[in-house]
Amino acid sequence: WPLPIAVDGGLTFTSLSAGISSTCGTAASGLFCWGKLMTAPFSGGQSRPALVTSWNGYSRASVGHQHMCVMYVYGTREAHCFGDGSRGQTALDPNYFYFAGMPSPTMFGGAVSRVATQANFTCVDHTNGTVSCAGDNSDRQLGNGSGTPWQTPYPQSVGNGMALRGVTTGVGHACALNPAGAAFCWGGNWYGQLGTYTGTTGVPTAVQGG
Repeated sequence: WPLPIAVDGGLTFTSLSAGISSTCGTAASGLFCWGKLMTAPFSGGQSRPALVTSWNGYSRASVGHQHMCVMYVYGTREAHCFGDGSRGQTALDPNYFYFAGMPSPTMFGGAVSRVATQANFTCVDHTNGTVSCAGDNSDRQLGNGSGTPWQTPYPQSVGNGMALRGVTTGVGHACALNPAGAAFCWGGNWYGQLGTYTGTTGVPTAVQGG
């Protein structure tokens, strides 16, 4: 269609995120999602915004493949996630969660300033100036230096606690800035998306050119 089409429902959003097959947004009346994320068991799709929760204290929605995360700021700063956690991408305790139908507090803790999710992993900024990630590590996108294609819901410290901020995620890689504003990336590098001359790497590596 050649022109933008208004999303059904007449809602006004304060944050919006489009993932691989779903979209979510925060509004004054709560958290809404539409697309594949809102169907169970993930077949077909929901073509108009569906209310996930009427709690309006969420902000900065971030959508992956079949999961999403959102910032909760109410006394503490947390990342809450829901959806498919089969690869650890929701960072929820595996003793209680495989699939979460509502946003739930993650194991990233209560000092999170930013959440970014894509495909089957999630990364966050911590208020202490570090980044951690959880979920699928098939492209080493958790940034913990491991070259093993594994998956975990337990947050992994990127670069062994390297000072980083402003994390952003792609399908199988992530990038963040160091305190001087230099870009560092890790994960899959099949198309040069890391901006380095390395191959796929689980170690934050400086983008060429400063």
